[in-house]
Amino acid sequence: MKRTLVLLPLVMVLVAGVCAAAAAAADQRAAVQAEIESGTDLPGRAREVLFRARTRLEGGDAAGAVAALDRWLEGHPDRDHHLLRFERALGRLALEQPDSALGDLRRAVALEPRFARAWLKLGEVAYGQGSYDLAAEGFGRGSALTPAPDPELRHYQGVCLVLAGKPDAAVRVLAQLVRDLRAHAELDWYRALISADLQSTRPGAAEPYLDGMVADFASDPEAWDLAAAYAASRQRYRAGAVYLTIEDYLEPLGPDKLRRLGDLYGACGVPLQAARCYERALAHAPVAAAEDTSAVRRWRNDQERLASFWLAAHRPDRARQGLQAAVAVDPGFGKGYLLMGYSALRLDRPALARQDLDRALAFPGVAAEARRILDSLAGRSSVSNKN
Repeated sequence: MKRTLVLLPLVMVLVAGVCAAAAAAADQRAAVQAEIESGTDLPGRAREVLFRARTRLEGGDAAGAVAALDRWLEGHPDRDHHLLRFERALGRLALEQPDSALGDLRRAVALEPRFARAWLKLGEVAYGQGSYDLAAEGFGRGSALTPAPDPELRHYQGVCLVLAGKPDAAVRVLAQLVRDLRAHAELDWYRALISADLQSTRPGAAEPYLDGMVADFASDPEAWDLAAAYAASRQRYRAGAVYLTIEDYLEPLGPDKLRRLGDLYGACGVPLQAARCYERALAHAPVAAAEDTSAVRRWRNDQERLASFWLAAHRPDRARQGLQAAVAVDPGFGKGYLLMGYSALRLDRPALARQDLDRALAFPGVAAEARRILDSLAGRSSVSNKN
């Protein structure tokens, strides 16, 4: 305890020192940006052109502003300047000429690589044009040069790196962002990190941040859904089932998520819970049509999954009961009759199984399997009679 009390003043001094250093660095960046944007290095005539262009642009005359800057830059190619290029880019954007504006912004940062606003505008325009690699550079460099940058800029940088096909670089940016600013982290930051990680060459970097995400957004179902999707993608099925079950407590799951949860329970060896999830999913989507539509195919597949889970849970009675209801609604459900036969056999009711399998013979997709089982039953019956 005494040692802790002795160290506490030292820790406070160190924290104060770090804060003071950060403030001094921000002040220095602000001074640099003020100098860059002052235009003191512009010749007098060029400053007049810049002032007139700004006045026209602020007054809504973007075309006049661009024309004035065009004349100067074409007539004085040796007096190019980052502020002239930046202003013309703004005018061209107002005229809905993003391609030309992008060229001006690239020239502006080439002339003055420390120009934060130009980098940020470059990132914004490049993103709109689908140049994600360039956009990531713009947001990243602009954020680093800005005195008090919005953390969202680093989020944008990471998203652009993902879109540019550079997930490994995106993971580094986004993980650092979440680590540095967890107290202010947005759920979108975690979403981007998880997306980048799953596309990276060595997935797993996002895993240490899942507990923090669900702790900080404990009442948000989407946070638990993100965690579940990530865990499932990493084949951590038990964790995925836990996350999705908690989401279900917060907000009842719809049929698609109930299927996901059922499959997760099935994958981690809990077929009883899997069956209950599929029962709930089916309750959302009753199908009464016998047409071979995608909805009916999905419904039949759900019925098959439900029956399989009941059988895995050693409840053939529940499997057959559900299948009987299914074929009553959809008499064309051939696989249903086959699974009813399986269920009857598990219930040790061979006569009932033969009845179900005889009906399955009418459906080409399952007839061969039904015939095989019937022949096997016939063989057993023959042996039994001989004995």
